[in-house]
Amino acid sequence: MELYLLKSAACLLLFFGFYKLVLEGTSIHLFKRFYLLTALVVSFGIPFIVFTNYVEVPVQAFSHQVSILNTEMIPEETSPLNNAIPIILWTIYSLGVFFFGIRFGLNMFQIFRRIRKNPLHKNNNFIAVLLNLPTIPHTFFQYIFLNKESFENKTIPQEVIWHEETHARELHSLDIVLIEFLHVVFWFNPLLYFFKKTMKLNHEFLADQSVLQKGINTTTYQKILLAFSSNAHVPALAHAINYSFIKKRFTVMKTQTSKKAIWLKTLLILPLLVVSLYSFSTKKTLEIFKESTIAGITKEAPITIKISGNKVSINGKESSIVKFAKDLDAITKNWKKKDFSEMPLDIIIDNPEKGFIAKLETEYKKSQLYKNSPNKESLVPPPPPKPNSNNVFIEKEIEEIETPSPNIEEEIEFYNEFLGPNTPPPPPAPDAPPALNVVETPALNDVIPVPDPVEPPPAPNTLDFVIKMAKKGATFYLDGSKIS
Repeated sequence: MELYLLKSAACLLLFFGFYKLVLEGTSIHLFKRFYLLTALVVSFGIPFIVFTNYVEVPVQAFSHQVSILNTEMIPEETSPLNNAIPIILWTIYSLGVFFFGIRFGLNMFQIFRRIRKNPLHKNNNFIAVLLNLPTIPHTFFQYIFLNKESFENKTIPQEVIWHEETHARELHSLDIVLIEFLHVVFWFNPLLYFFKKTMKLNHEFLADQSVLQKGINTTTYQKILLAFSSNAHVPALAHAINYSFIKKRFTVMKTQTSKKAIWLKTLLILPLLVVSLYSFSTKKTLEIFKESTIAGITKEAPITIKISGNKVSINGKESSIVKFAKDLDAITKNWKKKDFSEMPLDIIIDNPEKGFIAKLETEYKKSQLYKNSPNKESLVPPPPPKPNSNNVFIEKEIEEIETPSPNIEEEIEFYNEFLGPNTPPPPPAPDAPPALNVVETPALNDVIPVPDPVEPPPAPNTLDFVIKMAKKGATFYLDGSKIS
């Protein structure tokens, strides 16, 4: 909404500046009237114009993946101040609409009360409202408000009557009612006030031009206007001979714009319109697939779903939560039962709004793509499980152990002073183990005595040895003959 208001205000300022610099001083008053009306409509309409740029994207092969560009959800603002700001702004706007709406209604009521309570005099297509109070001539649609005494005494110049009849005949009040209505809705836009003032001045140019075309001398007519001009209060919706416009009107009365200048200045409107369309319209880029569209895709092409913020698109074409299931069904309406088992789905997620994927998941489960898929897979995989609470506790304790207290010295001092005396004594030390025999290592130059060698035992008797071994099963031979 804010962007629309800024664009419309900037566009209105551009058209208004062009009028003041290029067109206001010319004598093409009828063209200027329609320029101002068109500028109003175009300024509030151009921001609604959308220029769509279609970008062709080649169709990819089958893919069954979820591409998460950013899993961070866009948080919803829960700050009380953030919640209060829109309420405050809408309250201020509503009060402004109420105030200017009441003012508009009171102006209308004032005019119709004058019409109802004063005598009327119909003359051709115009109705003269004869007021008892002193007033300058002014007009509202076909009603011309005149002083009753001056009208009956015929002291009002015919040029003034012609001037007011031009306002009534050309329905200048219709322009003012339109801009007053816009002023109620867009009361915060000061450009509308200047637009209304400029419109009224151009209406005076038109009325002056109509009178002068009847052959009235310009100097004589200017003197009459000076005599009848005043800054007296008249209803805001009416046209009156206003003294503040006199100087500008006298200047324009003597201006005659050449045809060449008229053509040149009117042609300048074309680049002005092009610049406005380019600068203040809305531009949108949509990705489309070369081989298929959302309505005519075949099962050979993948289904690419892109979720960004609170928007969703299918194969480059924008969809919505309400239409999501229907758009998917339009793609799969000609599929056979076996085609759904392939599940050609490619999901791209980029900064989804909180809760948006859940709503999309609900609509996805209504589609034939989900109902006929064998595994009934979700559109988006669930988030990873939260870490185990025990692990979190252990990690926290480890962190506390690894992180020394900043007041460690004070804590030690406190412990030694107050807790130390109350601490039970330590247990006695265990007994020392028995000492081991230690062999002294001789010095490097010491002479170590070598003991005498032990004599071998005497050799056994041969006969006794043979008998002993024979008892053990040995067999002895002598000269080839067995002896045992």
